[in-house]
Amino acid sequence: MRRTRVLATVTASVLVAGTASACGSSSGDGSGGSGGDITLGLLAPITGTFAADGKDMKDGANAAVKVINAAGGVNGKKLKLDIKDDGSDPQKTSQATRDLASAGHKLMFGTFTSTECLAVKSLTQSTGGVFIAPTCVDPTLTGGPGKKGTDGVFRTGLRSSPDQPVDQKVPTIMHELAPAVRTWDYFGYDYSFGHQQATTFKKNLQSVPGKPKMGSTVFVPMSSQDFRPYVSKLSSAVNKDSSGRGLFLGTYGAGTGSFMQQANSFNFLSKYKMVWTAGDAWGTLKALNGKFSTLWNSYDYIWAAYDNPTNKKFVANFKKAHKHMPGATAASAYNSVLAYAAAIKKAKSTDPSKVSAALAGLTFQSVQGEMTLDATTHQADTKQVISQLKGDASAPDKIKVLRTVIVDPKDASYTDGATGFDVK
Repeated sequence: MRRTRVLATVTASVLVAGTASACGSSSGDGSGGSGGDITLGLLAPITGTFAADGKDMKDGANAAVKVINAAGGVNGKKLKLDIKDDGSDPQKTSQATRDLASAGHKLMFGTFTSTECLAVKSLTQSTGGVFIAPTCVDPTLTGGPGKKGTDGVFRTGLRSSPDQPVDQKVPTIMHELAPAVRTWDYFGYDYSFGHQQATTFKKNLQSVPGKPKMGSTVFVPMSSQDFRPYVSKLSSAVNKDSSGRGLFLGTYGAGTGSFMQQANSFNFLSKYKMVWTAGDAWGTLKALNGKFSTLWNSYDYIWAAYDNPTNKKFVANFKKAHKHMPGATAASAYNSVLAYAAAIKKAKSTDPSKVSAALAGLTFQSVQGEMTLDATTHQADTKQVISQLKGDASAPDKIKVLRTVIVDPKDASYTDGATGFDVK
């Protein structure tokens, strides 16, 4: 589920760290640093396939820094960012991680896909740093239920794994939202997580009332944006039998946009009883300029769902600065900065070991409401939000939020969330 490329092998060479700088150094003086500002290292795909998502990460992080500094900073010090381009490449990410640590900026967060997150994880102990993953879902980044996570590595975003209650219950929730679906097609990327996602989904369908079956399963190369031959295959299956079908769209980012545009020319999406996609869909759908039919999205954030003061401030400030509503990637980066600010304040230091200890078990106010990083697993209790969306020229960014469902990660129970609020 969402934005994941599994790392085959990343060889972590041991870093001999340089002298820590005054900005966000590891020396720690009990007041958040040894004079000057506190610098957080942000790793983001500023160039490459996911550059648009990298911009969202940068914009979200800067929004949090601005809010925190306007309120007096952290322990009397201002926050700053040192942003490095990871290029959505594990080797480039590893070098950027070393560069940040050499500059003394050992409190890091970011990267967009799990490949790069795993590269940073493998270096965390050798760099003596701390890393918060806001978007990567690979299960090994944090510990499974009750299992110890890696020292210095935390996650504020979702963890996707067959042992997660939400992952297990997703097919049941989909069935309850769209009971007419009896056959599920799958369209996703041809890589290990894509196959795992399809296999897990098929297995969990067995627990759904009526036992819906898997229909056409189509895998596309991750490097391709020309999906027409694959979309044609899916279209043929639907046109042959369109009765009671649903589509699980396992693409993300630019791939989802390409699929939607190319599928429109085949004119078959409206025949599905439900189109379901995972990942940060807001930016992708915004680019479609309202020209898409109703679909459901599953992720940890959509701006309209969370009617709380922290989110309202974030949305209002973001819209004022960028003239559009924030997507989940921006919100995830925002949360990472909030987590670091709360941990540094709690630790009264920027020393990585003290900040890491403060993050374990930390409860802080996020854009999704109160969030806690489990002291053992280092995984946040991030709620999942399922939203029903429709193209609408009169709605913000031409995306109408019809319904939101907030899913509790502990037991996959769910309740309706908000569908929007006034943005001053």
